[in-house]
Amino acid sequence: MSDELGRGRSAIVRRHQRADGTSVARKTGPDPDALRREHEALERCRSPRVVRSLGLAEEGHALDLALIEGGHALAWIRDATDEPGDPDGAGPRRNLPVAFGYDQQEEGVSAFRSCGAQGFARLEGVLTDLADALAAVHAAGLVHLDVCADNVLLREGHAVLIDFDLARPPGSDVRGALAGRAATVAPELGRGVVDTAGDWYGLGVFAFEAASGQLPFGGGGGEVLVRKQTLTAPRLSEVLADVPAALDERVAAWLHRSPLRRRCAR
Repeated sequence: MSDELGRGRSAIVRRHQRADGTSVARKTGPDPDALRREHEALERCRSPRVVRSLGLAEEGHALDLALIEGGHALAWIRDATDEPGDPDGAGPRRNLPVAFGYDQQEEGVSAFRSCGAQGFARLEGVLTDLADALAAVHAAGLVHLDVCADNVLLREGHAVLIDFDLARPPGSDVRGALAGRAATVAPELGRGVVDTAGDWYGLGVFAFEAASGQLPFGGGGGEVLVRKQTLTAPRLSEVLADVPAALDERVAAWLHRSPLRRRCAR
């Protein structure tokens, strides 16, 4: 029995039932070396907040992963967006510069939907879990390089970081592998700088999207990386009227252009 669970640039993940009757997430792709590297990375990052590898299969042409069936954390957080009596979660906002990638609007009703109290509470729990996951990844001498909404799932109410396809040691050259990820990666990755601070930037992008429903920088390709390298990211408080002050400060620190400032903001 096999059902597709997800699909990346080349790999496909399907629900698979093993001969002993257990169900796993089986990842297959054209590059056995990539699957082996991912398995080895996961073996180094043992943590309840990181997906567990169950070993290589099909003579190295597949990787079995623990099945996580709680859905995406982002959807769970955004499901709590609307508050009773506030059907669209909108609120006052200030103008955002066109350079941020948004249409300029007059001050008034926000185009962004806030999490609401329950959503912010869920987001705080998820961010705590992801910080624990990144601590384990970095302690193992790796950078995940793809912390984004697609790679955060829920298991029993806790966030789990998945997809270690890009995980590499600091200092690796991965510029070719990051094509199509400009909206979520750290600005320094456009210059080929692989550092643990890049994962904290990804966490900031995830938090900004979860809270507001939008990415801090719209667009794609080299254009969005240039804006990230030259402009200060918008703060959540610039697009949401009711964001908790502590969350606003933490996300702003994670989205700082300076990797050093991000590392000090954990």
